[in-house]
Amino acid sequence: MFGTRLLFLCLLACGSLSAADRPNIIFVMADDLGYGDPQCYHAGSKIPTPHMDRLAREGMRFTDAHTPSAVCTPTRYGVLTGRYAWRTTLKKGVLWGNSPALIEEDRLTVASLLKRYGYHTGVVGKWHLGLGEGLTEETNYAEPIPRGASTVGFDYSYIIPASLDMDPYLWLHNDRAVQAPTVEDPGSQRVWSGGGGFWRAGLRAPDFSFEGVLPTIAEKSVAYIADRAKVPDKPFFLYVPLASPHTPWVPTDAFDGKTGIGAYGDFVHQSDAAVGDILRALDEHELTENTVVIVTSDNGSHWPLDMIEKTGHRANLEWRGQKADIHEGGHRVPFLVRWPAKVAAGTVNDQLVCLTDLMATAAALVGHPLDQDEGEDSYNLLPALLRIEKAPRRRAIVHHSLDGMSAIRINQWKLILGKGSGGFTKIEVPSEAPEGQLYNLRKDPGETTNLYDQRPREVAKLKQTLERYQREGFSRLPGEAEDLLERLKLGQFKRIHQELFRTILAGKAQVALDAMDRLPGGLGEDGETHYIRAVAHVALDQHDEAVASALQATANGVPVSRFIGGTLTGLAALQEHPVMQALREEVSPIVNGPMLGKVEGTRISVWVRTLGPMRVRVAASVAWDDLTQVIVSDPVMTSEESDFTAEMTLTGLQPETTYRYRILTGEQGVEQSAHLPTHSLQTLSNPHEKTRFSLAFGGGAGYVPENERAFDTIRGMDPDVLLLLGDNVYSDDPESPPMQHYCYYRRQARPEFSALVAQTPVYSIWDDHDFGLNDCVEGPEIDVPAWKRSVFRVFRNNWINPGYGGGEAHPGCYYDFYIGDVHFIMVDGRYYRNLSPEKGEVSMLGAVQREWLLQTLAESKGTFKVLCSPVPWVFEAKGDSKDTWNGFRAERKAIFDLLGEKSIEGVLLMSADRHRSDLWRIEREGHYPFYEFSSSRLTNQHVHNTMPDAEFSYNAKQSFGYVTFDTSIPNPKVTYSVVTIDGEIMHHFTLERSQLEDRE
Repeated sequence: MFGTRLLFLCLLACGSLSAADRPNIIFVMADDLGYGDPQCYHAGSKIPTPHMDRLAREGMRFTDAHTPSAVCTPTRYGVLTGRYAWRTTLKKGVLWGNSPALIEEDRLTVASLLKRYGYHTGVVGKWHLGLGEGLTEETNYAEPIPRGASTVGFDYSYIIPASLDMDPYLWLHNDRAVQAPTVEDPGSQRVWSGGGGFWRAGLRAPDFSFEGVLPTIAEKSVAYIADRAKVPDKPFFLYVPLASPHTPWVPTDAFDGKTGIGAYGDFVHQSDAAVGDILRALDEHELTENTVVIVTSDNGSHWPLDMIEKTGHRANLEWRGQKADIHEGGHRVPFLVRWPAKVAAGTVNDQLVCLTDLMATAAALVGHPLDQDEGEDSYNLLPALLRIEKAPRRRAIVHHSLDGMSAIRINQWKLILGKGSGGFTKIEVPSEAPEGQLYNLRKDPGETTNLYDQRPREVAKLKQTLERYQREGFSRLPGEAEDLLERLKLGQFKRIHQELFRTILAGKAQVALDAMDRLPGGLGEDGETHYIRAVAHVALDQHDEAVASALQATANGVPVSRFIGGTLTGLAALQEHPVMQALREEVSPIVNGPMLGKVEGTRISVWVRTLGPMRVRVAASVAWDDLTQVIVSDPVMTSEESDFTAEMTLTGLQPETTYRYRILTGEQGVEQSAHLPTHSLQTLSNPHEKTRFSLAFGGGAGYVPENERAFDTIRGMDPDVLLLLGDNVYSDDPESPPMQHYCYYRRQARPEFSALVAQTPVYSIWDDHDFGLNDCVEGPEIDVPAWKRSVFRVFRNNWINPGYGGGEAHPGCYYDFYIGDVHFIMVDGRYYRNLSPEKGEVSMLGAVQREWLLQTLAESKGTFKVLCSPVPWVFEAKGDSKDTWNGFRAERKAIFDLLGEKSIEGVLLMSADRHRSDLWRIEREGHYPFYEFSSSRLTNQHVHNTMPDAEFSYNAKQSFGYVTFDTSIPNPKVTYSVVTIDGEIMHHFTLERSQLEDRE
């Protein structure tokens, strides 16, 4: 369904919704008129077309208009139904004059739609869509023809059954034969290449005249207009499918010889005159102002190369091929629209248009929302005609040749699924030629260079879209929604809903809804998709629909808490809805968390998010059956300023002890807490004491539901600490706090993650996808860009780190902490990153952070000093990219030089960023080598290649690093293991402290 707001704008632009003010519509479709025939399209045309030229001057000329097929019957089906004909039984070729009706019973047509909304409807000209069960020798012409034009919505009809060279030759008036075909016509006895009067043998009505068909169409059309002018309060739709300039080329004496290029040119000239008759009738009856007149063609001209050579006339201009061909000459056609009341005169439009678009345009004019099985391949042209939207609604179109060869066009790319023309033009194709054809029409409009083998990604993308259209039976989407579908990286779940959410934030909620209706497979019914639907409906003030989507989301596994807590994704307005109010009474006031952090021997901090402003405390005990042993933190109030998050600190604990803890809300006391969820925590060694502990670390934690089990795998290994070293949620939208909140909410609500961080203290830093955009380099200034502080505050609200850089004066995600005598130093590689010398020193850390880092290293008392970076320290990890420390060699050297000069021993490096797990050895002249543990594919689908220069490199599955420290032994050691999402240990590496010391 098209966007409600845009439809409303269109209707406003059209004037009142009363039937009297709706425009009349006349759709004139020539038969085999070429793009280069009208002089308004081709100044060098040898055929005078003054009336089409007048339409171009007084209306809008489209330069990229196409028929859905390169031959007539499929195009005519598409015009009246808004549906590609290859969705029917007609997969190739055309119907004959005696063929059964092609338009399905009960199928909505442009005529039946407009009739429903008060229009009188008429058709005059060539039908070629089949009639009844077929016009055969047994047909009773004394009775009305079953399933004629009246059965698909026309009040008035005066038609011939098919092309002017196909029998039976007769006129049908309101589904009755004007005169039965009783004469055996021998045919013209001429072949097509001779042009002129070619027609096939068959039955003909005695008074039927081939030369008289075009004048009759003009005469009956003029008479219809005159008749409708007598009923000014009832608009009309007149469909005029001309039988010309299709063969036989039979211009009347008044036009014979007028163009100098033969019968074809003369017949085109006479066809233009028929258009002129219609325009004069409108003028005469004062109907011009509010009548939409469209003139086009059902396919390209039947005009091969030898006719160009013979006449010098380019009927299809420079486009390759001709009628029936899959190339542009087969389906690119003139398309002229005049509507003086609304359409600016003399305008040119280069948007992609298909003749199937008449249906959706008519529907928009009368305010009819098309169902999914109505006008399946039709797009509304009103925004283009009225210049409401600059961006095209249609971005893709499917073409079909005479032989059934398909092509799909998206923007400049056109993919043809087959070799040759698929039509009349004979092309010698080498046996080694690619199986398909790919052309860049922007650079190669003549389709001369086949890029099929050179651009496999474009081929795959185009094929995927075509297969979706074929599979789903539907292609109609507003252009922006179609663009959105193409942008969705369907191979990366983490991106899909972010892109949909981003579209809603841009004020295009209906576009997002339209796109979600077309998501492939089961993705459209995924719980996260229903969550986004709820957000979109709220943006459109459709609260009941939003609640319905929310309930569907929860039925598909999305926690209720995501709809009634953490509402900074646009759901705040939904909270007053009675259903949401009822849900609030049923759920825990703790929306997200608890999350542990800042663990030491005698203290630990706990983070939570609540439904609203709330007093919270944490209570812990080694034995809950003895309430006198319970330790309770001081109360903290959550507030709107911090998105209702709070950090509670529990002190007075014993080192290396397991506690059970609960979160108390409001005035809850320990005595009333037995019904509350109980979690487990483990204190560690006091700072600077000998210790044994384990940690898990990694990055690359994009949201992928089936891979969230990685957090269960980590929890199963029971590490004492979790280090998240960047790309933790992939918000990728630094100027949009709602997007950042959305990414944190969905991760924190996952049961796998929640269960892990409720028992395992977590320490986090960020990288590009959590801070800004991919490989972002935002410069050394604190407040440039202006979003830096905002992103920093959202990050700080959602984690529980020991510190955040230099506070408000020098914010950032850099800090240090001890676990026993192991010193962790976490650096921020994004906030102050600068690669432009004109902005100052080239630096990843910035001067203040670097000074802090050097001083912290110099003063470290750690047996092991673990220097954690969001990007690899080793230069080879990402080739020549400047995004790692490879881009900041001088700064890395300064850090490493300090470690050498001061003989700082026991240094280990950790990092993330690359979507794999590595072990690197960095040699240092005169000093012990540094070993770097790197892992950053916790949940990501996207993977980076393994590195042959690494000591070890793994990427086959999602993985993380698992590290154990033991400083209680004479020669302390650290062991690094690479563990897969399935718990498989792929590599073990152990270092002794003595290996991290300089030796003589």
